[in-house]
Amino acid sequence: MFWFLAFAIAWAITLPLAANQLGYTHIEELRFQFAFAIGLAPAIAAMVAAALEKSFAEYWRRAWNPRAPIWLYLLALLLPALFLAAPFAWAAIRHRAPPELDLSPGIAMFAALWLGLALGEELGWRAYALPRLVQRHGFIVGSTILGVIWCVWHYPRMLAGPFVESIPQAAPFIALFSIQIIIANYIICWIAARARFSALPTTVFHTAFNTVSTVYGMAAIDPSVTMAIALAATILLIIDRKPQPAD
Repeated sequence: MFWFLAFAIAWAITLPLAANQLGYTHIEELRFQFAFAIGLAPAIAAMVAAALEKSFAEYWRRAWNPRAPIWLYLLALLLPALFLAAPFAWAAIRHRAPPELDLSPGIAMFAALWLGLALGEELGWRAYALPRLVQRHGFIVGSTILGVIWCVWHYPRMLAGPFVESIPQAAPFIALFSIQIIIANYIICWIAARARFSALPTTVFHTAFNTVSTVYGMAAIDPSVTMAIALAATILLIIDRKPQPAD
């Protein structure tokens, strides 16, 4: 039920938008901004599924549990910002101009938007789905399954983007995005496991990650950023391959 609803709600919004953007339909009332609403789909799916399982109270207490150590919140907040160092370092090595960043006041508005949408996703993906996958398959396999599903879930939204002209034109960018988001998922899942699958620390990371991608618009498809994310994920998993709740 969770998987069905998470996809059905989100794709009911983004598939018509993608069809419109790709020229299959011509409905002027459809706007790309509607795609942001899909961030609420995983939370709705999780709440319905937990209610049907008669485990809503347990799920809700775990999802909103703030009792993770402060260092975990700080890691979740600062790590995405550190990823921004990669494109600057790579530009310096190649003697190229550094990337342009958008540091306008409007970023604060986007950060607030990302906070709400990230919470909606984390209440579903990492607070509801991940503990069940880890229990059945272990941390690495469970996280991998979730990462692939989470990645595919985004595809119609990507095809609905205002700069998409065709599927072949978008395919290379979707491929780069896919690699990055699957790798980043290991970091978010590691934070979730350390936080007893609370949605709060992972929401901090998710919000910071999306805000960084807003400040640096090419972050999602920049190989240097992806390599920095991969390095961070590798270090975390080498140090703690089977993360346990942090006291």
